[in-house]
Amino acid sequence: MRDSRPGKEKREFIRLDSVFPVEYQLLKNNKVVDENWHHGFTNNVSSGGLCLELLKIDAQALKLLESPHDVELNLKIYIPIHKPASHATAKILWFKKEAHIVSQYRLGLRYDKIDKKELRQIMRIAYGKVILPKLALAGIIFLFAAFIISAYNNFRLSSYNKKLIEEMVNTLEDSKRSKAELEAIRKEGQLLGVRLKQSNADIKVKEEELGQKLKSLEDLSRIGSVRADIIKIQELEIQELKALLSDLTQGRQDIIQKIGDLEKMQEKVEVKLKTIKEKKTLLEKESFEKMYQWVKVHQNPRSGLIASFEGDGELGDQAFTYDQALAVIALSYFKDYELARKILDFYLAAAQKQQGYYNGYYVSTGEVCEFVIHSGPNLWLGIAVLQYTKLSGDNKYLPLARDIASWILKLQKEDKEDGLRGGPQTSWYSTEHNLDGFAFFDMFYRINSEAAYRNAAQGILLWLKNHAYDNPAVPIKRGRGDATIATDTYAWSIASLGPQRLAQMGMDPEAIMKFAEDNCGVAICYIRPGGENIAVKGFDFAKQRHLARGGVISCEWTAQMALSYKLLSRYYGFSGNREKEKLYQDKAQEYLEELTKMLIASASRTGQGQGCLPYASSDFVDTGHGWMTPKGKNTGSLSATIYALFAYYGFNPLELSD
Repeated sequence: MRDSRPGKEKREFIRLDSVFPVEYQLLKNNKVVDENWHHGFTNNVSSGGLCLELLKIDAQALKLLESPHDVELNLKIYIPIHKPASHATAKILWFKKEAHIVSQYRLGLRYDKIDKKELRQIMRIAYGKVILPKLALAGIIFLFAAFIISAYNNFRLSSYNKKLIEEMVNTLEDSKRSKAELEAIRKEGQLLGVRLKQSNADIKVKEEELGQKLKSLEDLSRIGSVRADIIKIQELEIQELKALLSDLTQGRQDIIQKIGDLEKMQEKVEVKLKTIKEKKTLLEKESFEKMYQWVKVHQNPRSGLIASFEGDGELGDQAFTYDQALAVIALSYFKDYELARKILDFYLAAAQKQQGYYNGYYVSTGEVCEFVIHSGPNLWLGIAVLQYTKLSGDNKYLPLARDIASWILKLQKEDKEDGLRGGPQTSWYSTEHNLDGFAFFDMFYRINSEAAYRNAAQGILLWLKNHAYDNPAVPIKRGRGDATIATDTYAWSIASLGPQRLAQMGMDPEAIMKFAEDNCGVAICYIRPGGENIAVKGFDFAKQRHLARGGVISCEWTAQMALSYKLLSRYYGFSGNREKEKLYQDKAQEYLEELTKMLIASASRTGQGQGCLPYASSDFVDTGHGWMTPKGKNTGSLSATIYALFAYYGFNPLELSD
């Protein structure tokens, strides 16, 4: 069978490979030769025609096609998805037998009649079938490339953040060693100063003694009757004194030389410390900025909640109300009001509650994960609303704070001494919750001047005086009838009541902090995630020598103490006591630096290696207050990280800033 295609027809149209089912009838002299519809399919299509492959062609049809220019076709072209078929008539341009294809026969057709709309539809589908796979492949390649780039950037960023943490820790260790070296130089200098003073005194005594001996010898020489042996003895003693004075003078010169060498060493170390301090300041600033980013990136976009712990498999999807309150305050402080509103919107509209809010909710679903209602977390949520309101100027969430206040006021009325119980189903009274309550009502009164809130605060203050600050031997009890030491009550006494109010109540704010330092301060060997052992100072959850586990640093409570030292420094600065202002500022900085040594790199892909703080220096140990620390050596804590931010920036969450 010959190929009868004209050369120009091969290039007349741009052809698109596309397969559509087709039914056709053969026409000769505009009459249907066979009423039956035969089947075929397109090999490719164009806007001018198509290539048709024939299926099961019979002898009659084959005979007609041997003279293709005398034959036309009626066509039904079935476009995928679109019904009914598109109708057309077409002339045969060429007919070819090809042994390598299944059907063996192909027709080249040019449309004679076809609806323009249906033709556009055919071409649109044909183009789509050709282009879409290419676009899909391009999309896959683009997404894969984007994934590779993203993975690389995440790896690079994570590596940088981890390096930043290690550099920060190493710089702090360098600073510690240099300070110790400087202190040793100063102590040695002081000792040499004492020796120099003594040497000068000894030389002066011997010089006076030599002067007397010389005068005595002169007197004996004037007396001519003095025996020669006596004079000889005097001369020998004078020589011995001169030799001794020479040794003493040389010794003094050696001391002066050593003092001079020490002064050079001291100057060198001081220059080194200055360089380290400048570097530390920059690294510290960046580290705390990264810590805040770690807080932000863990917010769930659907519920608005932030997981309280990253790394503990059992707690990884849980958001505790206290921690969410801290997050709202931090986000508000940094003016990320939209992110703060996401958390507040959850509690305003989505959170399940009974009187008060539950202690914890699942991050992913918003459902309750801890079916316990305590006063403290609710009070902190109210405090968060007030801080947000004050900082943003947005009053939208004040009804949420008012609902909490109404419930807490009812709880307060149930106690004849105006104290706050731990919750609706509890019988115990904690100092911590009452400090929270005082701060909440005092702040609320400052916002709207309602007498009920002022009276509630005053009632709680009296309860605290009678039940928390009633024994000088233990400055602060953990609660009514409970003399257990809880470190956070010492820090929060300064933050909630303030040094001035404590002093008016007969309490010494300095003595409170010293008691906590003497009884709850610990120095431990902390094992960093890389296996490095470093010495760290901080504060335990309780009076650690009463616990068999030994000392454990609570990162959150250590941060609270650091903040309280800053508040004390500020208090003495206002009163003009520069010595105490510097003393407590230095203490705050010291404990902040110790906390920074415990920074860990976020292990999650979301965290990208950004720094955060663990809940404690040891995982899964007893705090001494009825709960265990989280599991996992690298578990990041939302509350510890945020409170460290408060301490670093000197922001008191329990007080409305002016």
